[in-house]
Parts: sequence; structure tokens; C-alpha cells
Amino acid sequence: MIKIATITTHGALNYGAVLQAYALSTYLNEVGYHCEILDYRPNYVKESYRLVKMPHSPSGLLLAGFQTLHYQERKTRKQRFEQFQKEYLRTTYEKATQREELAALANEFDLLICGSDQIWNPKLHHFDEAYFLSYPEITAKRMAYAASFGQDSMDDNSKKEIARRIAGVERFGCREFSARKIVEELSGRDAEMVLDPVFLLSADTWRTLRKTFEHKGENYILGYFLSNPGRSIKAACSYAQSAGRKLYSIGFSPRDVGNDAVNCYDLGPQEFLSAVDDAEMVVTNSFHATAFSIIFHKQFFTRISSGAGSRNDRMLSLLKQLGLEDRIFTDETADKIDFTKKIDYEEVEKKIKELIAHSEAFLNDSIEEITVQGFQKSRITHAPCTACGACASSCPVGCIEIRKNSAGYYMPFVDKARCIGCDACSRVCPANQRLPGKNWNEGAYYAMWAKDPAERQTGSSGGIFGLLADEVLKQNGVVFGTAFSDDYKSVYVTSTEQVSLETLKKSKYVEGKTGTVFKDVKRCLEQGKRVLYCGTSCQIDGLKNYLKKPYPNLVTCDFLCHGVSAAGLYEKYVSDLERAYGKIRGVSFRSKYYGWKSYCIVANLENGKQYVKTRFQDPYLRMFFENVSLRENCFTCHRLEHSNADITIGDYWGVKNSPEIPDTNEGISLIGVHTEIGQEMVSSIRKNCEVFPLKQSKYEYAYKRHPYSMTNQKTRLRELYQTESLFALPVAKKVALKGVIYRLRAQMQRDKIKQNRGKR
Repeated sequence: MIKIATITTHGALNYGAVLQAYALSTYLNEVGYHCEILDYRPNYVKESYRLVKMPHSPSGLLLAGFQTLHYQERKTRKQRFEQFQKEYLRTTYEKATQREELAALANEFDLLICGSDQIWNPKLHHFDEAYFLSYPEITAKRMAYAASFGQDSMDDNSKKEIARRIAGVERFGCREFSARKIVEELSGRDAEMVLDPVFLLSADTWRTLRKTFEHKGENYILGYFLSNPGRSIKAACSYAQSAGRKLYSIGFSPRDVGNDAVNCYDLGPQEFLSAVDDAEMVVTNSFHATAFSIIFHKQFFTRISSGAGSRNDRMLSLLKQLGLEDRIFTDETADKIDFTKKIDYEEVEKKIKELIAHSEAFLNDSIEEITVQGFQKSRITHAPCTACGACASSCPVGCIEIRKNSAGYYMPFVDKARCIGCDACSRVCPANQRLPGKNWNEGAYYAMWAKDPAERQTGSSGGIFGLLADEVLKQNGVVFGTAFSDDYKSVYVTSTEQVSLETLKKSKYVEGKTGTVFKDVKRCLEQGKRVLYCGTSCQIDGLKNYLKKPYPNLVTCDFLCHGVSAAGLYEKYVSDLERAYGKIRGVSFRSKYYGWKSYCIVANLENGKQYVKTRFQDPYLRMFFENVSLRENCFTCHRLEHSNADITIGDYWGVKNSPEIPDTNEGISLIGVHTEIGQEMVSSIRKNCEVFPLKQSKYEYAYKRHPYSMTNQKTRLRELYQTESLFALPVAKKVALKGVIYRLRAQMQRDKIKQNRGKR
């Protein structure tokens, strides 16, 4: 998958800046790229949005007084912006305020997009070179989409500096006619006219972000002015009164005082969307208020300024392309506006659809052309990737590597120079083509556990995986599963050719790196060896797609999967744990320290001590069970309902409703058998097990799937990476109380197990 980063003014407390940043990133992710916003927030940007600015002149003193008078409303507005940015903007996990930090972040991506908005305006942001991404240290390729200079002309010194900075930009998409002229003059290359990113998302998509704008259900006119409104507000107030309407004005400064409008100082981006969408008419000098008026099919009028240094071309370029020049007015014509004149949106919609199609084509074609060295083939699937590794194993030239992305999840990365474009990776991807699988209602089910208490103790539930593995090893076969790395900071898929069976036992609540392990599976099968592969349902799907044909000597086993957790978060967890408690020399996610029924993690430390915490006490387990750390594909996965494995294993929590089955709290497995091969394997280990056939054929009595929600998931995960230590995270009182009760109950269960053992 192509990794793209955009750079723009996403941290500004400006409606258009924030919403266009969201639009471009969201569109690129929706069409199949991996896009993040470079979280570049220089200190001067933060200072420019202080709630009360230090006055340096009489007018500054007046402004400071106004800001103080409306401090609480403006604070609410700022908080709403920050919440939107935190929840909806997909930024890089690391922030950058300095040149070196920005370069390091940018070089993690395959393509950088400058834009949109006025990021190249010489009068804004101190003409910051960062917004051109033209530092020599930045080696990733660059293009521009709707990057704006924010002014219609500029001096020779600015032109000279811009020419140097845009020299390495490979494709230019401009939002204004004047910007296209400047780019073509200074670069000597063609530039395309494109729409602002807000037009790449539909009105219905924008409406999903709305938050209530309080206007008492009355019809109203909306005024929004970013600079001196001149006679605009007076004209809008006059029309509103004559039409029996209220005028609501989104205001920021003392110039808003003294009119008949209802001034609104506390709106965030989502309230702004509602304010425009609910308005009967919009009167503005804002480019993005104009844009959203068009998106929502509002009647509107846009004021442009006159005189030198104007920034009119943003509005003029857009409105000319749509045939809406008659919606423009100036201070001199404000009294002559015919507010009753309606826009024919049927005609406008025809034109805007053509412009959107052109903009999308420019954007997508440019990305493919710039990354033409075969890297577009890394966009293996438009569906959420499972990192099963089938693509890496199938690549005939070995140009795909499974490694962590910036969010800490394993993903396929492609060597652009070596890819031959054969498409083998896409053909085996289980997200693109999934085998139908066996319906759970058609299987045979058992409650089982190993007779040997030691076997149960080394397993997470009833010890059945160990018995299945032993059976295969007795036949000189090979068992594949997951093992910890030597430093216990990661998990990878391997086999008993490389590690002992004991290292493959027990659940690991973290995604395992598959690499090209499917090649090893195929090699063993071709050698005639019996193979047991135990993994997630998505790994089983990937393996079978890769193998392309059935093998009678292959046994596949999946498990009742809650989802897999980000490898990057687990690595941070181990590092934080070692700083707090000492070096690790062993980890058990499903330790039976308190018995089988209690989720408990135990880490053995080099200092001879043990770290022992239950699911409510340990930060990693809390995040896992709250679904904060799960992969994107886990949220929509329904593979268990139609498993492609021969056998499914898991905990048989339904024992509490099965009085005929003795429960020692030492572990009972649910076994779902889906194929003849699976039945053969289960039959071969029966002599070493206690077996209770189950009449019900639903997995719900062992595993009830609750719909997962991704609400705030990405934001919360980002916060976990950024926190100094996971062990310093605050714990809600309710969760802490649950933890105390859970631990006390677990201790009672542990004591009961000891008593039962003493009676034997």
C-alpha cells in the first residue's frame, strides 16, 4: 500500500483549514492509499491562536479587551477545534516542531503532498519552508494538490524563493488561476486546475460530522467574515429584517459589535458545518464558507475586496468555473444585492461533477505516475489488510516485506525497484478473494481437556493444542505457531524446526509477524511431512490461498479470536514494564496463576520477582479488551462464523451452564470440528482427554461476538504511543473497583483449586 503524507495548516483554529485537511486525508484513505497528515506544529502557529494576545498598539488593546470579554466562548471554540483535530484528523503518531523532526517523519512515506490551503502564502507562517517540504534532508517524492499562495501576485524576492522551493515538486494541482500562472512561470512546467479537497467528499459525508448549532429552529441568514466585513453585515442585516429572519454572525473581533446580528463566538468545525447547512442563506467573504454553501446547495453571496494586495482569486476561480459570478459583490455594490435571486443548482451540479471527476483523476493519476516504479502494486487490497503474509510468500522476486508501519501494525511493504507487476500478491490476498469456509452450525463440537494436569497447566485452556501438536510430532511432522522473540518485545510465526513446542503454547495477545513462513509450510508439505498450522482465521485463509490446492497432510487450526493487538503497542508496553519493574525473561498472557477463569498476565523478571496483574490492572490487557489496540480488519471480521480451518479451539466458558461437565477451574477447551481431517485428529487424541460431545452447534456458548466500535480508537491508540509510560495511565474509578473485585474473586478461585488438589 502506498504511504502518503500531506502537509497543511491542520493545527489552525480556522474552519476551512481544518476541514480541508480532513477532506484530503479522508479521500485518499477511502480510495485505498494509506494517508496521514504530518503533525507539524511550529510554536509560532500555537502563539497565533492564543485566547488573549498581548497588545502592542491601541487597536491591539481593543482586541485584547474583546478577547477577554468573550474569553469563555472563545475557549469553548478552541476546545471544540482541538477535539475535532484529535478525533478526526489522521495525523502521524509523532509530532514535529523542528526541521530535523519533520524530515525524519516525512522520509517514512513514499509520497508527500503539499496542500491544500494557503500553505505557500509568503505573508503567512513566516514563509515557512517546511510547508514546501523542500529541505535537502527530505528524500521522498513530492507533489502539490490545491496548494495556494493566498494572493494574486507577489514581489520578485518571493518569486525567487518560491522557484527554488518548488523545483523538486513533480506534479502541480492549483486551486486558483493565479496560482497556476505563478507555478508555470516559476517552474517551467504545466499545472492543473483542481478543486479544493472539501469538494472530494459528498454533502452526505459532511453531514455525518455535524453537531448541533443552536438557532431555536428558526429560519436564519448566516454571516461569516474573516476580515473587515465593510458594509456586508449591514446589508445582510437589512435583508434579514425585511425577510423576517434572524442574522447569525460567526464573529472573532470587535468589528462584530454594534450590529443587529446574533454573534456566535464558540462554534467548532462540526457546529460550523451545521450552521452553513441549516442556513437559509449565507453571506460571507470566506472561501470555505462559499465552498460549503455550494456543497450544501445553499443560496449565498460572496464579498470580494478591492484594491492592491487582494486575495480574491480564490473565490473568483471557483465561482467562474461554476458559472456563479453573479453571487459576487463588493463594498460598493453591497446595497444593490438582489437577495431574492436563486441559484439553479441543477446546472451547477453538472459542472461541479465534471470538476470533481477531473480533480480525482489528477490526484490519483499523479500518485500512480510519481510512484511508477512498481510501487502501486503494493496497494494489494482496497479492503483492510490482515498482514497474513500470503503476498510476501507468493512474490516471485521477493520484493514484499512484512514490517511495522508508523501506527505499529504489520503491513506489506514493497521494494518499488524490484516489483515486476505480476499481481501475484493481489490474487492470493484473502481480503480480495476469500474461500467460503464452513458454517459453524454444520460442525461437531466437544468440551475437552487433557487428562494430564501438567499439559493443562502449559496451555491456555484445556491443553488441546499441545496434544494435537504432540500427535503430529510423533509422526515426524512439523508444528507451526507463534513464539516470542528473544527479548520478548515481539511475536513471530515459526515452527518446531526452529523452536521447541513449549514456546508455541499459550495465547499471545499481539499480532505475530508472518514474514514468508507460508513458504516453509509448503516446503514441508511437498516433502510429505505432516504439518499442523495454528493461527488466526485470517492467516488460515491466506495460507490456503497461497497453497492453491488441498494437502491431505495439512491440518489447520484457528481459535476463537478476539482480535490481534498492534505489535508496536506491545513493544512499548514491554519497554515501559522493564523500566518500571526490571528486565523480562518470560511472559504469559493467559497465566493460570489465579486459575483458568481469570485473565492474568505474568512476567518473570531477571531479578527473580514476578509481575502479576489481572485484566483490569494491567494497562496492555485493558487496552486489548477495550479494543483500543486492535487492527482495523478485526472490527469487521466475521471469519469465525465461516471458518476455513479443520479445527477451531478456544475456552469453553459455557461450562457454567453445563452441570454434567466437572469444572476444576484448570481449563476446559471448546473444540469445533469442521472437516474429516479435523475429526481424524480429534479422534487420535481422545485417549488422552476427557471428552464431552456437545449437542448445540453454536459457538456463542463459548464465544459471543459483540459488535466492535472504532469510535475514538485511532485517537486513543495515538495517545497511548505518546504517553511517557503505559503504567502511568490514569485508571477510571469504576475500572479500578472492577479490578479489585476481579482480583479478590480470582484469589478465592485460586484457593479453591489448591483445596481441590489437596483432596485428590
